[in-house]
Amino acid sequence: MNDVYHQITWDTARIAGMLGFVLLTASVALGLLLSLKVRSRSWPRFVTDGLHRHLTLLAIIFTAIHTLAVWLDPFTAFAPAEVFLPFATHYRPLWIGLGIVAAYLLVAVWASEWIRPRIGYAWWRRLHYVSFALFVVATLHGIGSGSDTATSWGFAIYAAGVGAVVLLLAWRLWVAVTPEWRAPSLAVLAAATFILAAWTVLLPMQPGWNAIANNGNGDGRANAATGVQPATDQLEIAPPGTDAWQSDAHGDDEEDHHEDESHDEHEDESHGEDDHEGDGFGNI
Repeated sequence: MNDVYHQITWDTARIAGMLGFVLLTASVALGLLLSLKVRSRSWPRFVTDGLHRHLTLLAIIFTAIHTLAVWLDPFTAFAPAEVFLPFATHYRPLWIGLGIVAAYLLVAVWASEWIRPRIGYAWWRRLHYVSFALFVVATLHGIGSGSDTATSWGFAIYAAGVGAVVLLLAWRLWVAVTPEWRAPSLAVLAAATFILAAWTVLLPMQPGWNAIANNGNGDGRANAATGVQPATDQLEIAPPGTDAWQSDAHGDDEEDHHEDESHDEHEDESHGEDDHEGDGFGNI
């Protein structure tokens, strides 16, 4: 029953997290298109602006579902403080902390729409630039803490989302930035994109990233509930349902099988020197 409950919370967290990222990407991309004045004449401005706000709201909803599912998941057993305080978790503190920061920034950007009449358009526009920082932080959180980064479909979602935002942002810089700053701005954007891509391929997509992301403290299973800190040399345990978890399960079965063989060898040794020479070295 506990395995079924864990599978439900784990899958819910994964699906909601990915949907939240997709919706955030769509909101940022639409915001860039609106700033470029790319609109269909058949769609009034209030429709496109309303769609932009509702995409952000949907991103908040799925982020909340993602957060709740992670909180209820028995694999990590987060304490309430760990869910709301950035960088306070026992499991992947940096990457989970970035996700908490991204959630707060997401709510702040959405709320800025409602205080716009009070702060004025100029300050609202400046505040809205936080959307770019939000997208970067949310992307780092998803790639660094997500268990699906190394899958083909997970990598495709992140690559498509980042690629779309980078292309639209490059277009925006080309239009808005003065000619003397245009080339340097595009060069910085290209360099940052390359660094992100290289980091993703060389670290999060490689085996053993779980231990690296968790500061060498093992897999972080239920440490908040038990109060026991895992040993630094603890073997990495992948979440159930992944290929790595299935591989670990088969490995445990093989270890049990070898232990049974060793036990049989020990019993054979008690029957005489000839049995030891004939069976013991054959099994080795």
